[in-house]
Amino acid sequence: MFLRVQAEKAFIQARQLAPHLLESMELYSTLLWHLRSPTALSFLAQDLMVSSPHSPASWIASGNVFSHLEDHSAALKCFRRAAQLDRNCVYAYTLSGHECVVLEEWERALGFFREAVRLDERHYNAWFGLGNVYMQTGKYRLAEYYFRKACDINPSNATLICCVGAVLEKLGKKEDALELYEEAVRLAPDSPAVRFKRVKVLISLKKYTVAESDLLILKDKAPNEFNVYFLLGKLCRLLGKQVDMVKYFALAQDLEPRMAALIRETINKEPTADERDMEIDEVEEGSASLSMS
Repeated sequence: MFLRVQAEKAFIQARQLAPHLLESMELYSTLLWHLRSPTALSFLAQDLMVSSPHSPASWIASGNVFSHLEDHSAALKCFRRAAQLDRNCVYAYTLSGHECVVLEEWERALGFFREAVRLDERHYNAWFGLGNVYMQTGKYRLAEYYFRKACDINPSNATLICCVGAVLEKLGKKEDALELYEEAVRLAPDSPAVRFKRVKVLISLKKYTVAESDLLILKDKAPNEFNVYFLLGKLCRLLGKQVDMVKYFALAQDLEPRMAALIRETINKEPTADERDMEIDEVEEGSASLSMS
């Protein structure tokens, strides 16, 4: 997140010096999408469309606005228009592929990502996209291959390393996945999402003490994250720490009152042998502070 904020400052300074700058504006609009800055993103898209309506960057910025609004069909149309304006615009194909993934149009997504790779074989975002399609469709061996291709190009990207780790978990290679998560934490020690990945595999490997230490760190880094407190409660339940269990479940319920029934059920039932061997997952997918995007 720190690097993204620094990048945003650099783009702001660049536009102050050159208000009609087009170069890399497709990257700037995507950065604003990741930073969840809808006002700045919308302003940028409107400004680009007024000054340069025939630029692919303008249509990519507009597509990112629609994507943020979850109008993925409209976003796809904008990205396709960008590709029509510049057949060599790699980013337009990659973003088209990502929108198709959200729409679960798997074959179209593969086509867009393959075209992006054809245009630029070092475009790691497209290799990631191919891996993500195969991950989503349960083809884990292929997903591992493409995620590793992305990592080869960008080996210091903790998110990509976690993607490989997630595939290895699916393939039952949890110890190998843990090694990758350890590396990812070294690369991005301040990332709650990366540390949370490690926590889950530690728990599934019954390495509870280390997992508890990580969760306590996460509690400080993501103080409003329900999943952290919920997992702390479940972990304390497994370890027989009743007082701490009640405390963390109470904090989790304060953050997500609608989960009260689930929390009561978890507190009241007796741990089983199967539960002690369980993998502990997020209750809510797509949590903002634990997102890998």
